[in-house]
Amino acid sequence: MPKNDEDMWISADSRSGKLIIRFRVRGLGKQFFIATGLKDTKRNREIVRSRRDAIATDIALSRFDSTLKSYRFGASATIPAVTEAAIVPKYSSRQVG
Repeated sequence: MPKNDEDMWISADSRSGKLIIRFRVRGLGKQFFIATGLKDTKRNREIVRSRRDAIATDIALSRFDSTLKSYRFGASATIPAVTEAAIVPKYSSRQVG
């Protein structure tokens, strides 16, 4: 995919072909890196641009999370699975009658 000035933070990893966000924050003296886990497609670039914009906004408002926890992709957006083991004891103790 072609890069433009707007995508300076976004690139595709040469080995995996997945999108990454890489940037610096003035005053923190280090480079930040976020692996998105998303393949380099037009739709995924839109998703990553949205996250990049949120990060840029947080930097501008001095509320940047340098742990990057609030900007990560994937696991934080998943809903925990409910297992049968968690449900069965709750309902098996009830008496039918």
